[in-house]
Order: sequence, then structure tokens, then C-alpha cells
Amino acid sequence: MINGAIAPHFREKLVEVMRNSPYSLFTDGSNNTGREKMNLLTGRMFDINTQRVESRLFDDCATAAVIFDKTDQALDTHSIPWANYVGFGVDNTSIGLRKRNSIMTRMKENNAACYFMGCPCHLIHNVVCKSASSFKQLFVFDVDLFYYFNKSTMRKSMLVEFSEFCDVKHRQVIKHVSTHWLNLETAVQQNLYVCPALKSYFLSNSESLPHFRVYFLFYNAVLPVFTTLNKYLQREDPCIFAAHDQIQDFVKRVLGKFISIRNIREAKYVENVQFEGEENQPEDEELFFGLVINKRLPKGDIEPTQRSMFFKAVQQFYVAAITEPIAKLHLDDSVFKHSRFLDFQRDKRTFTDVESFVNTYSDLLLASPQDREKLQEEFVDYQLLGHIDITESIWVDVIWGHLSSLKMADGSLKFGRISKVAKAVLVLPHSNAGEERVFSMVRRNKSSFRSSLKVDGTLASLITIKLANKEQCYNFEPTEEVLTKAK
Repeated sequence: MINGAIAPHFREKLVEVMRNSPYSLFTDGSNNTGREKMNLLTGRMFDINTQRVESRLFDDCATAAVIFDKTDQALDTHSIPWANYVGFGVDNTSIGLRKRNSIMTRMKENNAACYFMGCPCHLIHNVVCKSASSFKQLFVFDVDLFYYFNKSTMRKSMLVEFSEFCDVKHRQVIKHVSTHWLNLETAVQQNLYVCPALKSYFLSNSESLPHFRVYFLFYNAVLPVFTTLNKYLQREDPCIFAAHDQIQDFVKRVLGKFISIRNIREAKYVENVQFEGEENQPEDEELFFGLVINKRLPKGDIEPTQRSMFFKAVQQFYVAAITEPIAKLHLDDSVFKHSRFLDFQRDKRTFTDVESFVNTYSDLLLASPQDREKLQEEFVDYQLLGHIDITESIWVDVIWGHLSSLKMADGSLKFGRISKVAKAVLVLPHSNAGEERVFSMVRRNKSSFRSSLKVDGTLASLITIKLANKEQCYNFEPTEEVLTKAK
């Protein structure tokens, strides 16, 4: 029933939408711990039934090398035009984005206008982890805290006793999982909470005591800047229209922690801010390393001989943490910039924003000069809208779904052309976090108790149904065609 009736039913509905409207594709590879690597392919489109941007499982690929071939074959089998294909979201590996013989180059051979996007969430997470290498000389851990306690019942029980002695509620020392983007902040906060007990434990056992408390305090103060942007870009609803401003603000916040504010204000573009060199950075005491550390430095929590090393490590952390984002975070991305016309700050946007997408996807959107004139008229009407004319919703795709249904006195659609452009922009990728959610769904379904589920069989059918039908299973009402196939 699942493989032969219900899953094909939802897959046919996806194909029908992709044949007649813009769509984006997303792919990512699973980790290398399984017997075979999975590269799932999901489609993102605007569903006229729900008036929302939705993601559906489109196909599965065994290896990244055959992603293009499988995609081309699937589109051809279902008669889905390449012209409707507007965007592709991939991870940051070279096979996806390199300039020669990559998924991007092969896809663009069929549709040169396609917008490719890596995963900024993964990039931000990796930057924070790599930047911590500047503390290796200062904070020397004799052992990793997690593994030190993990395999010893005696050490764990002793830590519980020291937690009670220090009047601290015992919490397990947790390990940072590199593949979990938001896990680092959680691990730091929890380990910081048990620091008094850890300090007493190491001192009582005459073991080497690293300066892990200062390390945790600094990380606890600076990590929220990175996790805030990461959480925003992981949103499931379309937020490409706000990505440009969010990324710009993120870079400014990081720069403001270790260079002169005057340098940031004087730079015309944030990517041109000079941040390396002593002449561009304030005195050591003016660096941002958290209020708690500011109070503890004069009290001697860090030995005088290590103060200069600490300040230098902080500077190196910030330089490393901002260099790669400036180079790779699409600070000057034209798609991000022009997509801001979606966010209803209409007095700050111009028709050029809308026109840029019409020029890019001319075959898909509007072709004739008359259509462009009508589109400009609709943009003026859109700018003149009052708040009372816009449905109350925090989801921008719901708002544009509402606008696309408004009619004029003669029965014609009031925003038929501009809403068509908006729906094409809404399905463009702003990150690859959606694929990670699909893999989380795979792990929940393909457990150790159901390890034989095949990627190209029942597992794919289960994921297809779960993505397409968000309601409880008992609320699903099958059509007559589905019931016939299920017999």
C-alpha cells in the first residue's frame, strides 16, 4: 500500500506542480558511517493548495557522481521542463560547486539561469570550530573532558560528589558533536555550569588543571553572535529576502568586537573593512571577551604571564572567525539583494529588484514588453498597499499567496504578474538546512530495528509521505484512485 499507492499519489502531485511552476532542487550527502552513502534529492515549490512553499522528496541517488544523471533522467521521465528549474541547494563540497565538472556546471548546461547556493549554516559552524585553534597554546587540555569521564564510573561518581560539595546541580559533561551545528553552544554552557565541580575535582586529585573556565566563559560570551545567524538561516519557511541584511549585520557585529567602530562606519562596503593589523584594532582591554571575564581579569584568574597570550589568542580568534565569512558568505549576492522586495518594506525597494528576476528567468516569467508594463503597474499598486490590505501572518509565503488571489473589479487578478515573480523567488535556496532535516527523518525511520529499509524502496516512500502529509495519518482521506491501487 505504501510503495504502490500512497507514495506514488503524493509523488504525482509533486510532479504536477513542478511541470507548471518554478521549483528548486536540493541535495546533500549522508555521513560516511553507513554501508552506503545516500544523496537524497528534494524539490521545493509553491503549493497552490496550501498557499505555502513546501519541500517534497523527489528522488534518491546512491552517489554524488550520478546526481546530475539521475536528476536529468527523472525530469525527462516525468516531462518536467528544465526552464522551470530556478535554483539548486548543495553542501559546500567541491563536487557540488567547483568550476569544472561539478553538479553546478552540469546543471547550468541545461539551464544557465539556475541559482546555486552552498550551505552558510555549515560554513558558520565550521568557522567557529576552526577559530578555536587559536587557544591551543593557552588552554592545554590534558584530556578531553567528555572522554575523561565517559569510560570511568568511578570518575563520574566522584564528580557527582564534588558537585554536591560545590552546591552545584550535577550535570553530565557532554561532548560537542561536530555535525550538529548548534551543539557547540549547548556543550559550552553545560560544561561551564559544572566548572566549580570540575575545578575541585582536578585540584583534589592533584591533576593538571587547564584554564577551561576562562575558555568556556569567552566562548559562552561570543557564540550567540554565530548561533543567532545560524538559527535564522535554518528556518524552514522562505527567508531569502532577509538573508542579505542578516549576514551583513552578523559581519558587522563580529567586526565590532575587535576593531574600531570608526573603521566599520567609514568603509563603504562591509567586506572592505580593514581588520588586520594593530593599527586597526583597539587596546587589548577594549576587546570583547564577555562581561564576566572583564571582571575576573583584574582579580588574577589568569596569571599575569598568560594575560598577553590570552589577548593575542582572542585577536587571532576574531580574525580567523571573520576572514572566511567575508570571503564566502555572499555579502554582495545580487539574488539576496534584489529578493528584498518580498519583505513589504515597499518604500525602500524599486522596480529594478523585480526586473532583475524577470531578466534572469525571462523564459519562465514574462516575455513581452506589454507584460513588463503591466508588471510595473502592479508593482506600483503593491507599493501603495496599506497594512489593512495584507493578511496578518508572520510567513511571507502565506502573505504572497493571499496577494496572488486578490482580484480587481473586472475579475482579473490584481497582482497576477508580480506574485508569479514572487513565487519563483520564494522557492530559491537560502541554505541547505532543509536537507539536514530530511536526513534526521531518515535516521528516525531507518533505525537499528528497521535496518533493512532500502533507500530506493520503502524508506523513500515513508519519507515521501511524511514530507507531503503533515497531518496525522488517521486524518488522511485517500482518493478513489489511491484506494483502487491499494487493492
